[in-house]
Order: sequence, then C-alpha cells, then structure tokens
Amino acid sequence: MNTGRFVALVTLALGAFAADRATADDRCEGYYEDTRLLAAGRYAELEARYGALPAQYRSGRLKDRDYEWSFWQFRQDRQSCLDAAFVEWVGAYPRSYVAAFARGVHEFGMAGDLRDQRRRALPGLDARTEEAQRLAIVKAEMQRSLELDPKPIISYGLLIDVASITRDLPAVHVWLARAVKLEPRTEVVRNRALWALARAGDGDLAPLRGIAQDYRAKGGDPQTATCMDAFVVRQEMRALQDMDEQWRVFDRIIEMCPRAEDLVERGNHHYASKRTKEALEDYDRAVGLDADYAPAWRWRGALKVVLQRGDQAIPDFERAAALGDGDGATRLGWLYFNGQARVPQDHEKARAACERGMELGDLEAYRCLANLRREGKALPRDGAEIRKLLETAAMAGAKSAQSDLGEMYFRGDGVPKDDARAVYWWCWAARSGHEPARYRIGEVMGVDAMLPPLEEDCEALAAFVDAPWYERWYTRIVYFWAIVWKTAQLLWGSIRT
Repeated sequence: MNTGRFVALVTLALGAFAADRATADDRCEGYYEDTRLLAAGRYAELEARYGALPAQYRSGRLKDRDYEWSFWQFRQDRQSCLDAAFVEWVGAYPRSYVAAFARGVHEFGMAGDLRDQRRRALPGLDARTEEAQRLAIVKAEMQRSLELDPKPIISYGLLIDVASITRDLPAVHVWLARAVKLEPRTEVVRNRALWALARAGDGDLAPLRGIAQDYRAKGGDPQTATCMDAFVVRQEMRALQDMDEQWRVFDRIIEMCPRAEDLVERGNHHYASKRTKEALEDYDRAVGLDADYAPAWRWRGALKVVLQRGDQAIPDFERAAALGDGDGATRLGWLYFNGQARVPQDHEKARAACERGMELGDLEAYRCLANLRREGKALPRDGAEIRKLLETAAMAGAKSAQSDLGEMYFRGDGVPKDDARAVYWWCWAARSGHEPARYRIGEVMGVDAMLPPLEEDCEALAAFVDAPWYERWYTRIVYFWAIVWKTAQLLWGSIRT
C-alpha cells in the first residue's frame, strides 16, 4: 500500500472517531464569524473565503506567517462541538487544502487545552488519551494535506509542532529539511523548528544557530534573521543565574527584535515592580507594534484601572474581547460589577461582558456570573445555578472558583452545609497556590491537615473530615506511631554510625 493511500485511510478512521465523539446533535455556534459559518454547515462560503490563499502564497503576495495567521479563528475557537462540522467540511471537499489545514489547526488547539488541563492535574480528569488522539488527527490531516497543494509550507510547521510535543526530534529535522527544500526562505517552519529544538532542552545551541545562519545565507529577510539570532540569545539567557543580568539580556533581545509578546512580558515585570510609567510605555509600544495582540490591550487596560483611568481602560478591554480574549471581556465585567476606577457600577453591562468572557472560554467569567446571581443583580438569585457555574470553573482548574465553592459548602449558602466538600475544594485551590484556601483548611481542621497522607490527597482529606470520630482518632494514632517509628529508625541509624 502506498504512503498516500495509507495516510488517507488513517485520516478516515480518525475522522470516524471524531464524528462519533461529536454528532450533529452536539452542534453549537462558533465564537467568530468564520466558525459560525462552519457550525452552520456553510462550507462553500468557507472555501470561497480561504480557497484563494494557497495561490496567493505561491505567487509571493502572501508571506507564510500571514498565511498561517489567516486560520487563527479555527485555532482559537476550541469547542469540541465543532468537531463534527470539521469532519463534514473535509468530507465535502476531500481535495481542499484549506479544509484539511483548518481541521488540523482546530485539533491542535484542542490538544493544547487538554495538555494544559493535564498539567494542572484537575480533579477527576485524565486528558492524556484524548490529547494523543487529537494530535494523531493533526498529524494525519497534515500528512494528507502535503499531497493537496504544491507548496504546503504551513503544514510542515504544524507537523513540527506535533513532533516537538511528542518528543520526535528526528521528525523535526526531516520536516524542516523538506520545507526548506521547497521554500528556502520560509520563516514559519524555521521558527517552529527553533522552538522545537529549544524545547528539547539538551543545552546544545549549535543547531539553533545553524537554522538562523542558513536562513541568512539563503537571502532571508535581515530583520527576521536578527530575530532568529535573538531567539538563540534568549536560550543563552535562561542559563544565567542572576535575575538582574537576565533582564539586561532581555532588554537587548527586545532591541534586536521588538515583539509585542516580549514588550508585554517586560511591561508585566515593570508592573509587578510598581514601575507603572515604564509598564505603560511597554504596553503602548506593544499595541502600536501589533494591534491584533490581545494581551497587550488587556494588560494596558488592567494597568489603567490601577491608575484610576477606568474610562480609558474600557476601550482596551473591549478591543481585547473583540480579538477573542476572554480574560479581557471578564475584566471589563468586573470593572462594571465593582464600579471602580471612576467607572459607574452597571450590573447589566457586567453581565453582558462576563457572558462574553464565558463564551470565549475564560473560567473567571463563571465566577463573575455566579457573583451577579448571588447578589441578585441583573440575574435572578439561584443557589443551584451559582453552584453549577462555580463547579464548572472549579472542575476546569480555576482556583478562585474552587475557593468560592468551598466557602459556599462551608456556609451552606444555597447548598446543604458540607464541611467535607468545603475542605475538598479548598484543598484543590490550595494545590493551585491559593493561600487563603490553605488558611481555611487550617481553621477547620487544625493540625489534622498536616497528617502526611492528607496533605496532597484532596479525596483523602475530605474523607477524613466526613469520617466518624473513632476513624479519625484511629488515623491520628496510626500516623503518630508511624512518625515515632520512623524517628526511632533514624536515631538508631545515626547511633550505629
């Protein structure tokens, strides 16, 4: 069986898996204009919009980074209910390069969300299997897409991303070589390879320098080549132990290759150090450099709230939300909810902004809407709905929602009082770094919270709280003697030596 036919069969099998996972009954509306067309099954209109992009790239009218960015809506709209629509689009247009790439981009975004959830070790979640399945779909679609266009450069970039995540470094070099042979001056693929090799973390920077030198030797854009050099300097910076020295090197990186992302990072550092003037300058520069980089608008708005310029923060948050930033929308909601920074309190506007934040996937938006319901402002007070909102965010890893849910169970506010459930959710919040939740556990449990097997096991902690008094005493005695026995062993060992 030839490779092309094998990849096609794998793609069909994975497509069937995705179709089983998301049937037509699970359809939803997209967050953005093009994903709404997708959800409505208007694939012909999507083909009309995107079908000309490959030819524009091949003719040189479109750079590869702009070509790839054209598909951002499909990557950002990470709703599993869109899976079936992507399968249908690919099925309706099996020879369409843009359909295959759009589906791959969406699946890659979904896999990224699952990877993030797995890193946070969320309660009752094992996302590893689904993440692997989605990455397999990305790989299959991208390999299939290589036969659908004479110059599928951006597909090679996504294949390198998958190889990097799966730690398949030989594949990174293979995809890079094929892409460079096809397009010697490609920026996207080289940048993907730089990230992949840096992520490997073996400390060898020679391959990274080689990528930058090769790009320059083949007549690439001088500023892009300098940015590749700056990326190598960034890797060298990470080996420095002195934080002040790191920031001096970071300043040099920004001078070499000013990027909105780096300016925002430095602005956040200034913000944390209470250098608000310098922070605002960096945010302003980031917005001027890339007006489509949502975090720049969001962080500038957040700083203006601190500076009591709420009226100026509103358009910044609105712009961030328009770019698909749920955090920006929710921050606008909280601004209206609290009526701070000289902005009048307006619960209706707060509700609208937080609902938009929730649509865009921001977990803090659930907590915002729960607070509106708790106060009966713009939404009817409903304990069951408050619990549902907080649980949704808490299960996804929002530590503030986890803490609020614990408080709700502890006080019996709209739910039956349940100290065990309260401690369970406080435990998850504390594991995420929420210090007030850690204090609440100590207030309720006292020294019991420090029993060795309970400190890191939220289920065991809740079960201990809910256990009869004699089981709790048994647990205390068992672990007290375990500590005594371990101490005695250590003392005996030191005496013998």
